[in-house]
Amino acid sequence: MPDCALVLLAGGKAVRMNRLSHYCSKPATIVFDRPLLVRTLDFARSAGICRAYISTTSEHLDQLAGIVERYRTDPHASRGDFDIEVRLNPFHKYGAIPAFLSALSWLDTELCALALADEFFSSNPFSTLFSSIADATAVLSLAPAFVPEELNLGGVVFCNGPRITRIEERSSRFPTGAHRWTGAALLRTTVRDSLSKYVESVPADAPIGEAFSRLLASGFDIRTDFETDFVNVNTNEDLLLANLYAALAALKQIEGLSDAVSEAISRLRVGLAARAIRGLP
Repeated sequence: MPDCALVLLAGGKAVRMNRLSHYCSKPATIVFDRPLLVRTLDFARSAGICRAYISTTSEHLDQLAGIVERYRTDPHASRGDFDIEVRLNPFHKYGAIPAFLSALSWLDTELCALALADEFFSSNPFSTLFSSIADATAVLSLAPAFVPEELNLGGVVFCNGPRITRIEERSSRFPTGAHRWTGAALLRTTVRDSLSKYVESVPADAPIGEAFSRLLASGFDIRTDFETDFVNVNTNEDLLLANLYAALAALKQIEGLSDAVSEAISRLRVGLAARAIRGLP
């Protein structure tokens, strides 16, 4: 396996989680049986990634470091071969893309696996990325839009076969062939120099997907990989959805249940988003 390190971006403020944000960061919230952060670390380790850097702010540094320490010393699991470091990244205050570029400078590996620390993945998003990268610059882990209206929720990717042709933040046209980015990716660390020249022109609130959109516009080959569904845990309702998803996914031995669960969760996500847009409680 090529040398690879994971970068987990954990700089969000969790303002939409209301009172819960006073007690824990989004990666520290518990989904079913463990924190979101631990779920993603377990997925990375089982995919063969041996190093992880958790990029965060001073507000969350101690809490996430505590979770990592308990993770390392868990007597019921052998994780001695997984090197994890929680690092303060001052560039989070400028947005996700500057924070990501700063974190890339920590790596001395050929490849970087990227994940957003507030994502709940229904299954391992990294497991097949390595077989898909080949000569490409990056591979994005995608999920289908089980309900077309989900394309309004952000991270829309258009493909022509295995190649990505366009990335948009949202799409209201519900076109065929559009998919959702899960927030997980594998990319070559050499792209840092190419991306750094765009940083000054990128708004602070630009989503991390804009980095891949810039690479695509510059002619880089970005491929697709389909592996997992996901819930972006931004609100209390999202957290409940992720817990429901995890509980139902435990019944995955039932044939056909996985797609049924994904569609049900998709409809709930769209319904909750529609209520939020209309200002309903």
